[in-house]
Amino acid sequence: MLRLATPNILLCAAIPLLAVPAEAKDRESVVYDFGRTTDDGTFPQDGLIPDGAGNLYGTTLGGGSFGKGAIFVMTLDGAEHVVYSFSGAPNDGDEPNAALAIDSKGILYGTTMAGGSAGAGVVFQFDPAHGQEQILHNFCQVDCSDGNSPIAPVTVGKKGVLYGTTVLGGLGAAQANSGVAFRLDPPGKHGTAWTETVLYNFCNQTSCADGKNPSAARLLLTPSGELYGTAQAGQQGGTLYALSASGGGFQLLHVFTTGGSNDGVSPKSGVIADKSGALYGTTSAGGLHGCGTAYSYDPSSFVYQSLYSFCSQDGDPTTIYGGLTLIQNKRGTTLYGTGLAGGSFGHGAIFSLTPAAPGAPWDEHALYSFCPRTDCKDGSQPVFATLLNVQGALYGVTDAGGAHGDGVVYRYGKK
Repeated sequence: MLRLATPNILLCAAIPLLAVPAEAKDRESVVYDFGRTTDDGTFPQDGLIPDGAGNLYGTTLGGGSFGKGAIFVMTLDGAEHVVYSFSGAPNDGDEPNAALAIDSKGILYGTTMAGGSAGAGVVFQFDPAHGQEQILHNFCQVDCSDGNSPIAPVTVGKKGVLYGTTVLGGLGAAQANSGVAFRLDPPGKHGTAWTETVLYNFCNQTSCADGKNPSAARLLLTPSGELYGTAQAGQQGGTLYALSASGGGFQLLHVFTTGGSNDGVSPKSGVIADKSGALYGTTSAGGLHGCGTAYSYDPSSFVYQSLYSFCSQDGDPTTIYGGLTLIQNKRGTTLYGTGLAGGSFGHGAIFSLTPAAPGAPWDEHALYSFCPRTDCKDGSQPVFATLLNVQGALYGVTDAGGAHGDGVVYRYGKK
């Protein structure tokens, strides 16, 4: 099993000390410890999705009956069971790295970064009502022009069309094997096969100015049919881009710059939108202290703004791989997220961001630092997992820690 590399543990020591509120230390609780049984899932990488009936679904990179990863379901109180175990190549996927997507009928969709007929990953669907899994597309069928290694979730669009990216493959004019954005159309009235179309080949511009290696993040699909996403590398430090869901229309929105600025580099997460259409995201590195940033982009005015540089305060999280969760209410706008490393103990942290004075850095608070004890039973290293807001509490996963060292599902805030 290929497990994504974990960065060196980094304790963030910088400018003034910001103490974690005392009450916050008691607001994280483990809902489920992975690895309780021999066929349980292990090492969850990405976030959870609700099914509308009070259940949460997710994937694990390892474990399951064949050690190739699993799909699990659990209640909010932690009653969990594996509903599907991947068996690997050539007939099934292997290593589901990404979160699931769900359609209006309750059918789940996802990707595995390995397995399939060519060993280059698959897109699959799973019907929870009947316990049936089906492979919709095997990547790298001929020359990998269709993509290779999907590490990101898919997005469900109108008429059941799926949108996603692969981190490798493709026929970029400047450099092949730099990844693609794709759409997957359901079978026609009398057909049985899904049809994959490459929407864009990355590294299609000189020196990969358009970006390469799309991030392990879900594409944001707007009601007007635009797709927003990020690429983790390129001529400089990655890109923020837009695509037409119908094909073509690539637009480069921002190039993350290297070399002494307050801009971030290497975005591992995608973007989310607020009610006005403004986009928010994070970078895993760069910024004033090299620990990553949070940023905003306004598509209507084309204005990009760096909101916060991590490691500006002691106890800050670092290595921000996960996406942001937005909560807007009468009290204003708050962004929540996690860092894979940093925090008070070097094993990651949950943070919040709120607006400050116009033009000033946003206010950031490290809400909870993982692994206050050496056994890390509360979890350690939240990787790509975007937090899920359920009934006023935030649910997430960690890749490590817990009672068995195989990761946890945790809850932060009220039950």
